[in-house]
Amino acid sequence: MAYPITFGKYLLLERINVGGMAEVFKAKAFGVEGFERVLAIKRILPSMADDEEFIHMFVDEARIAVQLSHANIVQIYELGKYENQYYIAMEYVSGKDLRQILDRFRKRKVTLPVSAAAYLTSKICEGLDYAHRKMDPSGKPLNLVHRDVSPQNILVSYEGAVKITDFGIAKAEDRASKTQAGVLKGKFGYMSPEQVRGLEIDHRSDLFAVGILMYEMLTGKRLFIGESDFSTLEKVRNAEVVPPSQHNPNIPPELVRVMMKALARERDDRYQWASELHDDLQQFLIEENTIYNAKRLSALLRQEFTADIEGELAKMEEFLRMAPPTSEKAVAGARAMKNAPMAPSKSQVTNARNDKPAGEKTMIFESGFQELANAPTQISDEMNADVGISTNSQSVSHAKAEEHATGSVVIAKERPSRESKVMNRNDAQARPMARRSANRDRILLGAAAAAFIVLLGVLLVMVLRPREEVGTLIVVTQPVDHDLQVLLDGQSLGTRSPIIRDDIKLGKHHLVARAPGYAEQTVDFSIDSSAQAYNVPLNFGRLMNESSGELEVATEPAGATIFVDGLDKGTTPTTIKGLNGQKPVTVIVMKEGYGNYSQPVAFTNGKARVAVTLKPLDPTSLTSAEKGRLNIDVTPAGAMVFLNGAAKG
Repeated sequence: MAYPITFGKYLLLERINVGGMAEVFKAKAFGVEGFERVLAIKRILPSMADDEEFIHMFVDEARIAVQLSHANIVQIYELGKYENQYYIAMEYVSGKDLRQILDRFRKRKVTLPVSAAAYLTSKICEGLDYAHRKMDPSGKPLNLVHRDVSPQNILVSYEGAVKITDFGIAKAEDRASKTQAGVLKGKFGYMSPEQVRGLEIDHRSDLFAVGILMYEMLTGKRLFIGESDFSTLEKVRNAEVVPPSQHNPNIPPELVRVMMKALARERDDRYQWASELHDDLQQFLIEENTIYNAKRLSALLRQEFTADIEGELAKMEEFLRMAPPTSEKAVAGARAMKNAPMAPSKSQVTNARNDKPAGEKTMIFESGFQELANAPTQISDEMNADVGISTNSQSVSHAKAEEHATGSVVIAKERPSRESKVMNRNDAQARPMARRSANRDRILLGAAAAAFIVLLGVLLVMVLRPREEVGTLIVVTQPVDHDLQVLLDGQSLGTRSPIIRDDIKLGKHHLVARAPGYAEQTVDFSIDSSAQAYNVPLNFGRLMNESSGELEVATEPAGATIFVDGLDKGTTPTTIKGLNGQKPVTVIVMKEGYGNYSQPVAFTNGKARVAVTLKPLDPTSLTSAEKGRLNIDVTPAGAMVFLNGAAKG
């Protein structure tokens, strides 16, 4: 596709990145008197437009992130919908993510300078501490946990600014979409032990991830990486930390102490807040007589990415010359979000997923200009311009906050204009309407009270009923992790790996796992304690091909002719190879003087066995009245005729 292209009120300049569910563009917004802004647009792919569960998460990401305004967090400007595509307009950061930076140093076989790593980590802590302590307008803590603090989600601008991005799977108190029990979200190698064990997590889980980032920056090595997803999860669960001095003996002991405290297996042994980790890092830099700031970090990036920066500047000059969209429809702006910010209810979700299952890639992009950090945030609707969120001084001063009945997004509704305040000349006509409105309000109030009483009763039943003791089950499959059929005691557990469930009854269980083209896997096990997770690693082995089936056939007496799906396969006993082991076959066994045997046979792990005792026929026992004559006429002629398993010509 040729760029630029118009998208509502925006001009999409180039596509920065694309994932399985969304794509990110560098874009321009235009205003009056030649106002222009470069920003990033994260847009749901057309293929995901009908996936209500993903839209649910996408809207939630904007709802959470729009409440955050901090120098170390990528700013969200707008959540909108245009031509049936949801999008988020956000700050564009001209720079690199931490993964790209680490890969550049790893390619040169050197590590990030110690002071740079300490400074960068301290800035990550500043952003996280703000998010962790954030409260809603009523003063209630959001209890926000990012859950995906990884190198791809740490952006570093060429000016030396450090920013956290992608709150797509963040955990928050008022989040409309709740993670289902046992659903693992995040990147395996950057999870905390409690996250892997399926336990309830809090902000200290993010601090463990920060410790992992420190380890990787200072050693140049991934901390938790195994030969398989399961082995990686096991390393995280056990917090198996190879001493960093084995990879880099030049790390100062004080910095090692800070890192290892962040990487403590038990969260009570870690830093309790990101600000504590930040303060220790600042103290380290002071004691080292090191003054490290954004200017020095910028110089480091400019040295490492000179060619990239020059290319970025050249493209930016070209982009700045581009004119605004000319179509009336495009200038009108993004479509409709009067009720769109509210995530759909569970009853509306028709294509439920295990959220962003653990193995999925989180959207990665280079995003935001520093001068845009204080730009206004709004949720707009070109068809309903009286509803929206805006920090514009003209609208905020005349705004009345309303809370949507099903969510926690605050919508600002403008007051009527001065002209609309003029009283109707015949105000008597308005009084019956006022009375009807009052009656309607009383009815609604009564219905709400009744609903509250019913809900209170349900909650009391749930709280007072005895709880059954349960354990945690973790199922990880290799080499395939999707399109699975995983059954526990005959009940479906899910279709994607890994599967984590913390509601499994204690006792013995039977697990069956199937994947297209692979032999079925079965495991019998017992969960004896709720204190520790039970791990079930499943390896499907080699991919089965269509000729991997093996069928063993034996009869009593021997010498019977075998037909498989109508084809003669010899006489018993024999083993027939080269069959399609992925689907059942029909086996017919025939022997003269004996009744024939016919049965569909399914393969298990590519193998099947048929053993049968044939029943003899006794023609002499038939009376003359029971004997008859059978005429067979077949077109075309020449067909072989079998009677009771015996060939008759």
